[in-house]
Amino acid sequence: MDTNSGRKIQSEKIILAFALCVFGAMLVYNAFFIPEVPAEIYNSGDISYEKPEIKTEKSDGKVNLNTAKREELIEGIPGVGEKIANRIISYRETRGEFKNTQEIMNIKGVGEKLFEKIKDYITV
Repeated sequence: MDTNSGRKIQSEKIILAFALCVFGAMLVYNAFFIPEVPAEIYNSGDISYEKPEIKTEKSDGKVNLNTAKREELIEGIPGVGEKIANRIISYRETRGEFKNTQEIMNIKGVGEKLFEKIKDYITV
């Protein structure tokens, strides 16, 4: 084999390896790159794009025992303070989601009297 053709093949291999590395880097970059779109683009022109409002903590004005944060439990349910809110969260973390609203009576400090007071404010 001629030395020039050997050098040419070696050169082509190096160029090919370099191109593959660049291509691989571009694939990885594009796989993980998420561009940030400025707010002006969302609301430009004739069409206005608003971010959808996600409602997980309340349904029909009621506080969802399975998704509400501590503050939402305290503010949205009369008679529920920090201690009971913490117990509700602890209960659902250890035992899973509430299956029905009556299950809240398994929480220490929530009896039939308090349940009757709050049943119209809660949902699952």
